[in-house]
Amino acid sequence: MNRKKSGLFFVNKIYLSALQNLKFYRLWAVVRKIVPPVLAGFLAIVVWGKLPVFAATVGTEDGLALALRLIPEAAAVGDVAVMEIAIRQPVSDIQLRFHDTLIPLFEHPRKDRDVLIGFIAIPYHSNPGTEIIGLGWRDGKGNHELTVPLKILSRRFKSEKLQVTPSRVTPAPKDVERIKRESEEVRTVYAASRPQRLWDEPFRRPLNGLVTSPYGTRRLLNGKLKSYHGGVDFRAATGTPIYAANTGIVGLAKNLFYSGNIVILDHGSGLFTTYAHLSRIDVTPGRLVEKGQVIGLAGATGRVSGPHLHWGVKVNGVNVNPLHMLQTLNSLFAMDATGTAEVSQPPVVRK
Repeated sequence: MNRKKSGLFFVNKIYLSALQNLKFYRLWAVVRKIVPPVLAGFLAIVVWGKLPVFAATVGTEDGLALALRLIPEAAAVGDVAVMEIAIRQPVSDIQLRFHDTLIPLFEHPRKDRDVLIGFIAIPYHSNPGTEIIGLGWRDGKGNHELTVPLKILSRRFKSEKLQVTPSRVTPAPKDVERIKRESEEVRTVYAASRPQRLWDEPFRRPLNGLVTSPYGTRRLLNGKLKSYHGGVDFRAATGTPIYAANTGIVGLAKNLFYSGNIVILDHGSGLFTTYAHLSRIDVTPGRLVEKGQVIGLAGATGRVSGPHLHWGVKVNGVNVNPLHMLQTLNSLFAMDATGTAEVSQPPVVRK
């Protein structure tokens, strides 16, 4: 984009932000008809007195084509941000990218069908700073591209020491081969998510229990640092019923070396939940399960120090904080008195 065009983007961001204020609207409708965009932007600053801080809305010269809302504008490692895209004019080939990964877009569960959302998952090993989200689309005027900044915040995680069976820390050669086969099988499951969203109501926890180990904990197994915790552990006695967090299709239901008896549910559009260390599995691969359906019983299979449930959430190939993701998902269903989905902040207008 050349400097002249970039300047217009900046100026138009200013005056379109002013349009969010109803008191300013009538005056602005007259001003923008009789003065050039650059002068109009200057007048917006003078009259408005400040630059509002919102999320990101994109448009064309003649009107808004796409309205973007990034919630939140800053996220910590393990968190998930939501990119909301409202289609205002006929467009096609909308693509959202983060870390060179194409992010699935799907219809918002509560808003009009022309409102799409995509999940931006922040990997555990991300460095603090600013990352760039890329958006591209096509309309009657050609191809368009836009970048939106996302601030990554640092987060400190605690360490925990666990004593487990030595063979689960240093596997025998035959077990190493098994682990390789299972890892490839799991990767295949995660790479084959259904393109459509399979859920249409809020998510739930898999059981009512105390969290004994949070997401991100650095794990020393038998005194050796082996991994970070990619999910959360719930206290659960062997035999405790485990419930599906939402509607999904069983992608995997079997015994794995590390995870023990595990169920992986595909909720569509790159969203998965996992339930590990079960004593019993009650579902089979390919089966559709409903929210709240019993998928198995808690146990102590695999690499464990005692009975519990490990619950994980994977978004577009990234292990995220399940409890934060639960809050993010359910915020999509929070409605205010006017029937509009509540958000933590209003949008920034950018053209």
